[in-house]
Amino acid sequence: GGHGGTAPTPPVPNPQRQTIRVDLERLTELVNLVGELVINRTNLELQESELRSEVKRIRRSIVDLNQFGGQLREEYDRMSFGDWMVGNGNPGIGKPSEPETEFPIISHIKSSQAHAHFDALEMDNYTEFHSTASEVIETAEAIAHSATKLDALAMRFERSIDQLRRITEQLRSRVMQLRVVSFSHAVDHLPRALRDMCLTYDKDINLLLLGRDTKIDESLLDALRDPLVHLVRNAFDHGIEMPEIRQQMGKPASGQIEIEARHQGGQTIITVADDGKGIDPEIIRRQVVKKGLATEEHAQDFSIAELYDFLFLPGFSTVEEVSNLSGRGVGLDVVRANLRTVRGTVKVDSRLGKGTSFILKLPLLLSITDALMVKTDRNKIAVPLDAVEEILHIKASDVHTAGNQPMLWWRDEFIRLVRLQDLLDYSVLGPDAPSPDPLTQDHIPVLVLASSEGMLAVAVERLIGQQEIVVKPLPPPLSKPRGVLGSTILGDGRVVTILDVDDLVGQPLGNSSIAPVSGKASHLAPTSSQAPLILVVDDSYTIRQLLSLTLTRARYRVVQAKDGLDALEKLQNGLDCSLAIVDIEMPRMDGFDLLRSMRSTQRFAKIPVAMLTSRSGAKHRQMAMELGANQYFTKPYSETQLLEAIPKLIKH
Repeated sequence: GGHGGTAPTPPVPNPQRQTIRVDLERLTELVNLVGELVINRTNLELQESELRSEVKRIRRSIVDLNQFGGQLREEYDRMSFGDWMVGNGNPGIGKPSEPETEFPIISHIKSSQAHAHFDALEMDNYTEFHSTASEVIETAEAIAHSATKLDALAMRFERSIDQLRRITEQLRSRVMQLRVVSFSHAVDHLPRALRDMCLTYDKDINLLLLGRDTKIDESLLDALRDPLVHLVRNAFDHGIEMPEIRQQMGKPASGQIEIEARHQGGQTIITVADDGKGIDPEIIRRQVVKKGLATEEHAQDFSIAELYDFLFLPGFSTVEEVSNLSGRGVGLDVVRANLRTVRGTVKVDSRLGKGTSFILKLPLLLSITDALMVKTDRNKIAVPLDAVEEILHIKASDVHTAGNQPMLWWRDEFIRLVRLQDLLDYSVLGPDAPSPDPLTQDHIPVLVLASSEGMLAVAVERLIGQQEIVVKPLPPPLSKPRGVLGSTILGDGRVVTILDVDDLVGQPLGNSSIAPVSGKASHLAPTSSQAPLILVVDDSYTIRQLLSLTLTRARYRVVQAKDGLDALEKLQNGLDCSLAIVDIEMPRMDGFDLLRSMRSTQRFAKIPVAMLTSRSGAKHRQMAMELGANQYFTKPYSETQLLEAIPKLIKH
């Protein structure tokens, strides 16, 4: 018998998934740690490669050591054998030829016949000689044994690194999945909104969404929603014509807006394009003069890209009539402001009568990508592999010329050919260290780069190889130079520049700022004591240093002043400058007061002045122009636009 009770029922597990809230900053820290892990793994890979190289060198040394030991043994055998023959009544025998068979050295020592002909001193000498030879050979064998162990260790090291690589990739993938969402979250509400606008305003417009599954960081959603709404409204209201006008122009009555998201080289690139009437740059030029933002003479010097940049000023518009839907098209300043909060950029490309595209670029939270390492100007450069369409080795005879532009015949079409060091004009070496010209080599390594803007062939000095890299965007207050995506850290600790291929290949229509292969960029000043001297006035030490570095690399001479009063004192003491670049808000004397003093003093009245300030409002710009400023730049400044404008300002 026993107790009639039943066994306790085990608890049923709760089928519901348990979740916790995690602060976004915690996830960001995890992502950054994954990036550091990849960099350290790359360092281990470099050490493993160095270990294998050392093992190979040791094995070569072992071969040399064995040869030396063999020579010692042969010399000992020759001396022992020769003296033995002489001692046995064969004086005519001197240096015999090498014995046909190799016999053990120790047998000579034990030979009583040989020993009888040597005194103690001679016996000791030959014994030490033999011992030395034996020790050399034994040492070589011991080193060879150690080298074998090192080789095995290197193989285990390599397997461990491979395993670490797989784990790192899985960890990166899991962590990134925690904070990314599909691009559809930012655009799925737009089709319905567009349908409502079409019904209200009697337009027929289709919305095409491409790359809806492209993953973007969740923290970017808020920065994207308003800009996308503004861009779609502007395309609807001011970009795409009414159906009857489109038909008169030979277009389909139905217009189209296309939004595409994709990843390229460590960036998320979002394009909002329409097939409407495009933007007339001459209308922008007239509005710039009308609003007092530049003189009529100065406005004629603006490139198309510079004119498009005015569209992002608060209150600036090319539309005369107010619309109920989007006013005068105001809102592009909001687009740029929102994107700047997440280190993003926006640029415009437009074809009159064909349509307009707004290209938004957002840095990925953490991008680990494959890159092709190349060498140019004696520097390593990383080129995102997904932008490399093909790698070629060409001869100088393969280069054609159209005007002054070298061209390459590739896949049944001509594409531009440039040297990489001409694209990256901020890395130009001094005259004492001229850069090797890749186009003078017998075999020219060429990368064919592809982007949404087209194709470009780039000549480099040397191809180094493929490598996985961590893309690190440039931190503020550094402005993003043209053609630079960011940087990466190699296993040996060196920092390497990563190319922004989309930026290099894509140039606004009618404005090609890529330097020809025949020479350096046109905005470089001569490197001599006669180079123009530029006065940099800013109360921020960091900005002064960064700006001075930019100008010095472009071969200008630079003098710094910490505020307006300091600058005025330098001018009064005889400083002869060709241009002054001046901040507005500074202690003791601000930029406006300095400008007013310069224009009211005969000695300084003719010096060109460019304002460089964080104040982007039309009021500050208009005040500067009324006081006599020749140009107005906003921070963070575009290095390319600044360097292109300086020669025009100096000649003004």
